Parts: sequence; C-alpha cells; structure tokens
Amino acid sequence: MVACVSDSGWITESIFVDWLQRFKAFAKPYADDPILLILVNHESHICLRAHEFCRKNFIHVLTFPPHTSAAFRFNFPWLTENSI
Repeated sequence: MVACVSDSGWITESIFVDWLQRFKAFAKPYADDPILLILVNHESHICLRAHEFCRKNFIHVLTFPPHTSAAFRFNFPWLTENSI
C-alpha cells in the first residue's frame, strides 16, 4: 500500500497524477480494452496533466458533480462511502 499526503491534507494534482500512474499499472488498460474511471468532479481530477495522462493511456474518465455521490449510491449499490 502506498499513501500520499499533502501539507493541506487535500488531494493535489501531483498526488492524483501519481495515483493515476499506479492505477494504470494495476488496471493495465489497452487501446482495445480501455478502462472507465468514475470520479467526483474535484479540481485535482480535472487538471490538464491528468486529462493528458488518461487520454494517452486509454483511461476514460466520467466525473460526477460535487456533493452528488449520495444520489448515485441508490443506483449503484457497489458505490460505497469508502470508494469515494
């Protein structure tokens, strides 16, 4: 397990891009088998570096507006508080 923490305690663009690199190594997306990554629309998730990384590495990103994950939890029972 790898943990990263910023000085503020919030996720940053740099930490998120580092996480994406680890996610890619684990998920192994390919052109003929891309990955859909579902995220909350946090500013660190919508940065240009993350977008470019995902685009080059066959990771498709779907983001939900902030504070709406509870509404989606009823439609996706596998979505838990720990996965957000």
